[in-house]
Amino acid sequence: MLRRIFSLTRLFVRSAFFSGSGQKKRKWTRILLYVILYGYLTVVMGIFAKYLLGVMQDLRQPQAFVTLILLANVMLTLFTTIISSLNVLYFSEDNAALLPMPIRPMEMVAGRLNALLVIEYMEELLLGAVPLGVYAVLTAQPWYFYIVAILVLLVLPIVPVMIAALLIMTLMSTTGKIRNKKAVQAVTTVISLVLAMGAGFLSSSQQSEDMIISLVRPNGLATVLGKYMPTVQLGASSLNRFSIASLLLLILVSVLAYLLMILFSQKLYYKGMVGSLFSSSGVSKKKINEQTAYRSSSVASSYIRKEIRTYFRKPIYLVQLVLPCIIMPIFMAVIFYVSLSNAMKGDGMSVADTMRILYGENDMLPIVFYVCLMVQFFSSMYSFLSCVAISKDGHDAAFMKTIPVPFYKQVIYKAVPDILMTLFIYVLVGVLMAVLFVVPAKVLLCSMAVCIPYAVLHGFIILLDLKNPKLQWNNEMEVVKNNMRTLIPVGIGLGNVLAVGLCGFWLNMSIPVMTAVFAGVYIVLIILLFLYIRKADLKLADHIS
Repeated sequence: MLRRIFSLTRLFVRSAFFSGSGQKKRKWTRILLYVILYGYLTVVMGIFAKYLLGVMQDLRQPQAFVTLILLANVMLTLFTTIISSLNVLYFSEDNAALLPMPIRPMEMVAGRLNALLVIEYMEELLLGAVPLGVYAVLTAQPWYFYIVAILVLLVLPIVPVMIAALLIMTLMSTTGKIRNKKAVQAVTTVISLVLAMGAGFLSSSQQSEDMIISLVRPNGLATVLGKYMPTVQLGASSLNRFSIASLLLLILVSVLAYLLMILFSQKLYYKGMVGSLFSSSGVSKKKINEQTAYRSSSVASSYIRKEIRTYFRKPIYLVQLVLPCIIMPIFMAVIFYVSLSNAMKGDGMSVADTMRILYGENDMLPIVFYVCLMVQFFSSMYSFLSCVAISKDGHDAAFMKTIPVPFYKQVIYKAVPDILMTLFIYVLVGVLMAVLFVVPAKVLLCSMAVCIPYAVLHGFIILLDLKNPKLQWNNEMEVVKNNMRTLIPVGIGLGNVLAVGLCGFWLNMSIPVMTAVFAGVYIVLIILLFLYIRKADLKLADHIS
């Protein structure tokens, strides 16, 4: 049985990363590009971890760095698993082929859960292993720290992955009762994320009389952060205090959660999988009104509306590309606000009052501006629309060369949804910062002066998809899953965060100077890329075949 589970795990992992009928002639090139991108992101994360550790050490909270990294990984695992589990568990292309085979439900569930864990391990290598490695080197940790860190990172994602998978399985078990199968993904994802946010609020709203006292003590922040998730507290205790008991308890809890999930979720999983495969699609034919069938509108507006509707009509695109961009900033901002608000209740102060006092100091405004820019750039890392703008059309992309519209204009039209999505993220983050943290209007206006041209520049990522579009696929999942270009916005976003940190905290640029420099660079790049697209119009069209 273990051999069959291993074989299924390998199959599901390959399906998650390399599904579809794509050609293999560029396999090594793709692997090399993955390595380069991972190397770049590793360097960026290393620099960021070094800076954050320095801040923690100045605050006499070095051990809080470990707890913060573990907590961030657990929360991000919970969020990303909710997004990815729908595809891995239910909307995988191999479900229909495997269902009639003599495979035990336990083997199927174990293979699917293992695939989810492998996906999270790939993410944890970057966001967990790199920061902890930087921490170990800079604080001169003993050799056995690395062994404990490996064990902690191996078992830490298990509990949040099991929680997210159980939540998805429970909601998907009602799929057979829903007529519109296309709405299942969107509704299930929204409900799951709302429940996850509610759990975060619940943990953040737990009051503790000793919280403020703990915060002012050396390494007291590690104790406070560890209370939000039991496994985080056990992992932090294992790394900070080298507690063998905490490590063994963490392993025991994780293994039990894994085994219990496999044993008790088999029937629940199969019920949802059968419902997702055979429930009615609920698609109805739309009657055409001949009097209103023709609407006079410009080619540009019609083209852009068609592109926008595609991202909302296709459930895969809606769940993977649109919803995370909207929900992620709200999730992070509200969780942070509730935690900060509860921490300040002991002093009888509100977040707004504290922030107004902070903003009253003139030397703090540039720092607030740097933080706002970094938060906004970080939030836009999940905007992937331009990464699939050409590939999503599949073989139909060839019609771009037959439509009587200049090709460079069509490229720009396809980039507009990504530009609008990125702008929406920036406006959403700005509103959250203004409402929750009372950020001054002049700071937000200056940050938007930088973010607006960058949003336009962000749309030109479509050129990378146009360079080598993935036009051969069987369903929309392959466009999103088997597309390494989704790492590019992450890399660019982290690069911008790093650039703001260097220019602000190292070069001490003033608000007007940084606004002019960053906005100016983005505008120049936009102009150069536009001229390139217009000049290389026919050459770019040759990439679609």
